[in-house]
Amino acid sequence: MDENGNGSSGAGSKSNYTDKEIDYLISCEKRVKKPPRKKMRNVQGSLRNEMTVESVEDGRLFRIFMRQNIDFNESFSIGLVFLPSDGRQKIRVIRFNGVHVHAEFASDSKSSRWHEYYHIHRARAANISAGLREDKSAVRTDRYASFEEALSEFLREIHLIDIQDHFPTLGQLSLNFGKEED
Repeated sequence: MDENGNGSSGAGSKSNYTDKEIDYLISCEKRVKKPPRKKMRNVQGSLRNEMTVESVEDGRLFRIFMRQNIDFNESFSIGLVFLPSDGRQKIRVIRFNGVHVHAEFASDSKSSRWHEYYHIHRARAANISAGLREDKSAVRTDRYASFEEALSEFLREIHLIDIQDHFPTLGQLSLNFGKEED
């Protein structure tokens, strides 16, 4: 599996996840185990960061990834990957995405498929059972209109309880109108 949670991760199966378990993986309270870097790093044209979180109730581990295109800020992805300890493959349980073209269609101009809107991907047991990407389905959203808003919404959606400890300025509106006159 790559750093965004794509592909397989060796032995183990995705086939025995249920929608009820996926809902729990999203909704259980989590706290930061390994915090994100203070600044996102530039990797091949995108800013990237990640952190490890764990569920408060039972210590299940997750990785959160954050990606934002440097040239097209509206193109981003923020996702939660479950890291099971029971031999099953890890899965992306939820992703908050910006506007982007799907990579598998990028080279074919006739079938180029853009998500022209902000959208949320959520894992579904039916997708897993059918051998599809677990979070293939996407739903349009108006819950956010920028990476920062999406990150704030995402962290609330996954019930991260220590947001302010690691993102103290997240959600604060910053208006800079220049130097104040005396």
